[in-house]
Formats: sequence, C-alpha cells, structure tokens
Amino acid sequence: MNEQNDDVWREAIKRAQQLCETAQASGHAVINEGSVWLSTRRHIEEEGGIYERSDFSGAEFWIELCESEPIPVHGPDDPELLNFLVD
Repeated sequence: MNEQNDDVWREAIKRAQQLCETAQASGHAVINEGSVWLSTRRHIEEEGGIYERSDFSGAEFWIELCESEPIPVHGPDDPELLNFLVD
C-alpha cells in the first residue's frame, strides 16, 4: 500500500513538472480540461483585470479555476499543485 502511494506521488510530481514546463513555454497548461489551468504570472498579468487580486508577484505560477481567485504555486513540488493531481 505504501509503495502504491509513493508511485502516485511520483507520477503527480512528474506531471507537475510537465505542467510547469508547458506553462513556461506557452503561458498556461491544462490541469483539468475546461475548469483548471496552471498559468504563469506573466500570462495572468496579461489577461488584465479579470481577478480582484492585482499583485501576482508572489509566485511564478498560478492555478486558475472557473469563477475563483487564482492560487499561487511556487513550482512543481508545491502542495497546492500536487493536491490537484492526486485523487
């Protein structure tokens, strides 16, 4: 059972790394089609004032959800991002 959990976390970290690389290259990456994205700070700032928050300098990446304020992500090993990738 514990080994299975380790595999799940390893896969989540691998996917998180891929998401961060994709976002870095194109501005954003899809976490869950149609509802959850990983965006770079630059991409979010370019979108303009669609969010109440105006300062995105606190993190390089942000999780965007439909009708919700973005969640800061500090890299592929950030618990906020990993929680979205582990069922």
